[in-house]
Amino acid sequence: MSRSRLAIWNYLSALLFTLITLIGLFVTRYVVAWLGDDRFGAARMVTDWLGYLTIFEVGLGSTLSPIIARALARDDGKALEGTVAAGLRAFASLLGLIILLAVGMLFLITWLIPTGSTSDLRLAWCVGVVGLFPMILSPFRSLADARQHGYRINLALTGQSLLIFALSLLFAKLGWGITGQIAATTIATASLAVFLTRDGLKSFPGLLASARSARPDPEVWRGIIHLGLPTFLITLSGRISVLTDSLIVGKILSPTLAGYLVLTQRLATLAQSQLQGIGNACWAALAELHAQGRRDDFNRRLVELTGLVSLLGITALGPIVAYSRYFVALWVNPTHYLGDGLVLIAAVNAYLLGLFSLWFWCFSGTGQVRRMVPVTVCAAVINLSASIALTYRFGPRGPLLGTTLSFVGLSLWYLPLSLRNVFGTSISALAIAVFRPLAWGLPYSAMVYLWASSHTPWGWLGMAAEMGVSALCFIGLASIVILGPTERAAWTARLRDAVRRT
Repeated sequence: MSRSRLAIWNYLSALLFTLITLIGLFVTRYVVAWLGDDRFGAARMVTDWLGYLTIFEVGLGSTLSPIIARALARDDGKALEGTVAAGLRAFASLLGLIILLAVGMLFLITWLIPTGSTSDLRLAWCVGVVGLFPMILSPFRSLADARQHGYRINLALTGQSLLIFALSLLFAKLGWGITGQIAATTIATASLAVFLTRDGLKSFPGLLASARSARPDPEVWRGIIHLGLPTFLITLSGRISVLTDSLIVGKILSPTLAGYLVLTQRLATLAQSQLQGIGNACWAALAELHAQGRRDDFNRRLVELTGLVSLLGITALGPIVAYSRYFVALWVNPTHYLGDGLVLIAAVNAYLLGLFSLWFWCFSGTGQVRRMVPVTVCAAVINLSASIALTYRFGPRGPLLGTTLSFVGLSLWYLPLSLRNVFGTSISALAIAVFRPLAWGLPYSAMVYLWASSHTPWGWLGMAAEMGVSALCFIGLASIVILGPTERAAWTARLRDAVRRT
């Protein structure tokens, strides 16, 4: 497959994954009803805390991907075996540390998550600790990522989500409480790890056996050490910046409000994952252009993708801000909705994070992740401190405002400057790519919001139709007034090529 086709299929598979996760919206409605607000919020907090433990893999998965990509580019089987061997042994060592920390947290978990179901909470945590063991197979996910087979990962994630939905619903109905929800995730996570391992071994038969017996490549160890600490700091900072919201709200306010926060910004979160998916789908192609010394092509594609993220971001997030109140009311209960203001802040953060994710991949995908450590760590410190302080002042909006403050105060200007200094990317070209869709999209979104506020949509079908029509109308407008003839022809040709060669 060509770079464009792989990137397109990676993104389309991510879009399919998001569409399938919409099934989870209907599942969640019944899970919340059967668990109760307190246990639903507590289950979400358990998941987030377990996610925090995975940062102690020190960014090894992200570090391995570019190293494996270089081995594949050289068609060097021995280097691939040595890389996978180093990865497996490193993950095994780190897993021991993570399990030790997880067992220690068992004695703190009822303080970290103040719920009335303490025995259920402790058992759920123990089940979650068991679910950490499949992490040892993570090098095979890095292998698929390095081969630009993100579409396979996304398809596997789709299957994982369907399994989680089914088990979550079943276990909630059976009355298994918080433990049942964590068990559903644990079973599905193990299934995903096994699938990706088998998929890698189909393309490279005997890789696992040879990697286990092979001597880890010293160059790989040096690469892991060189990139591992920066990647760890960036991973930790990223989690602090994006994934602490429900934990802060749950601890300072209540697990119930933490659950409401998740429900209120659910549509914005789905859109955010799609915007980030553009960078995830295209980083390997951009890295290849950089490795080939095609600097002009690299920057041209980066500017094109920046414009695409901006365009799709305003297309999706405008209707989401306008209709989220109706969505939450139909989905669970109007009392679970925390306000249009919170959704607006979440939409701004999702839009900016989509841009930052794309720009950030330019550094991590080309092995220059160290350049991003200072700004990422500083942004995380600002985010965490501001989120805690603002939660006491503004309630559940506080963590989202903290994220916005760190984004606007640091990342919004630091990343474009770094792209210019390292890759020669034109800041003015990036700015034009960002602001052209915004110049048309913000007034359009305001009109959509006013229209949505003037009436109540007719159920699910009416809401979906209005959101879909408003998005399609903006896409049609954008194709006329934002995209030039050359840009329209280029994107049309890429899509046609991807479909024709399937």
